[in-house]
Amino acid sequence: MSGSSFKNPYINGYYMEKTSPTTYKMLKIKNKVYSKQSKYQKIEVMDFEEYGRCLVLDDLIQLSELDEHLYHEMHVHPTLISHENPEKVLILGGGDGGVLREVLKHECVKKVIMVEIDEEVIKAVKEYMPNIPRGAFEDPRVEIVIEDGKKYVEETKEKFDIILMDLTDPEPSGPSIQLYGKEFFKEIKRILKEDGILLLQSSGYEMYGRKILEIQEILKEIFKYVGIYASYVPAYGGEWTFTYASDKVDVLGLGLEEISRRYLDRKLNTRYYNPELHFSLRYSMKSLLEKIKLFSEIQTKPHQSISS
Repeated sequence: MSGSSFKNPYINGYYMEKTSPTTYKMLKIKNKVYSKQSKYQKIEVMDFEEYGRCLVLDDLIQLSELDEHLYHEMHVHPTLISHENPEKVLILGGGDGGVLREVLKHECVKKVIMVEIDEEVIKAVKEYMPNIPRGAFEDPRVEIVIEDGKKYVEETKEKFDIILMDLTDPEPSGPSIQLYGKEFFKEIKRILKEDGILLLQSSGYEMYGRKILEIQEILKEIFKYVGIYASYVPAYGGEWTFTYASDKVDVLGLGLEEISRRYLDRKLNTRYYNPELHFSLRYSMKSLLEKIKLFSEIQTKPHQSISS
């Protein structure tokens, strides 16, 4: 999730990953724990000296046990807190169980359907990274559907209060690219309740600035309220963006008093997310969009990629 992969990312005991069109990071590998080629992707669990145990899919870091809460808490809580009574939630992707774990902290949630295309990811996490889901897959409120997310959304008759898209990045040739288009977002709106909210991880702007802006423009054609915020995730190498859309709810429009009341009423226990942080996000959106635009302009310039 953190960048773009390339041939042979393993160099002299280090793992190398692209974080922007011209920038790479290197992490020292401590131990390769698990590796399997599923029907859809290469699944690896590795221990790194700095970030500890990480889930890696197709040579891209998806999460680290060190800082995954910086991603998962910010993926879930601003959206669920913004909804007055989120009872039914759909998660597209999220096979590591981190988003699911955070959703289940809201006792008002009565039903969660998680649609994951690759069951092998769930199996790997249960076996080698159980501290991520922490039993979430076994919660009686949860239904796991092993299916393509696009197919599920197009065929389901269900309606949801919240839809969370925890998918791989919008690479032009990647498996999730069709789930970032206009027609798919129209289908998402069809299965949202009138006051429902869509939230998607929209990647890092150093790599995907142009795509983030494109997603914003598409959503603005479909929904009344569209916004964006970010969380710095060290394992991803930069700020990670989250885009929301709704016809009734502005995720960054709630007052601090109401955010705090809902946080306390739902007895949430979080390490990073808090009401004050949620409230402050509205003041950073303008500057965040400026950074995204800056990097989108850089991405239009030709560059030379290193070979490996």
